[in-house]
Amino acid sequence: MPMSQPDPLNNSDEVKRKVLAGDKIGAIKLYRELTGVGLAEAKSAVEQMQTQLRGFESADVALPKNPAAPTASQSSAAINEAIFAGKKIEAIKLYREQTKVGLAEAKREVEEIERQLRASAPGLFAKPPTKGCLSAVAVVIMLAFGIWRMVS
Repeated sequence: MPMSQPDPLNNSDEVKRKVLAGDKIGAIKLYRELTGVGLAEAKSAVEQMQTQLRGFESADVALPKNPAAPTASQSSAAINEAIFAGKKIEAIKLYREQTKVGLAEAKREVEEIERQLRASAPGLFAKPPTKGCLSAVAVVIMLAFGIWRMVS
């Protein structure tokens, strides 16, 4: 009885995260651990998954505020992959190259695409959303103020 190849999309979100982060070897290793298949089968399954994830689209993604800006389903697969992998700066650079917009607008639009992707496919992200460096700056200021008060 021939062994059928397991469906790669039924496996762990961690395999998907590794594929989206560009860690193909890690994805293949993890896929083999999860399924028990051989190297050639795992490589084929991960490549199939990679092809399917590159064309990620979601029908229930709302339009961003800027009608000229692409939605998450319209943005390039490379931008989506960078966002899924937590590489926002890379996504902004790609967006600017594709749309020829300024840095601030590209940042806003990539954040909107990220918001849409997080709403439609939260399990595919490599890391949780960050709050930014503002809270870190606030903590440093509070510590400095506390130290200053103790010294004075």
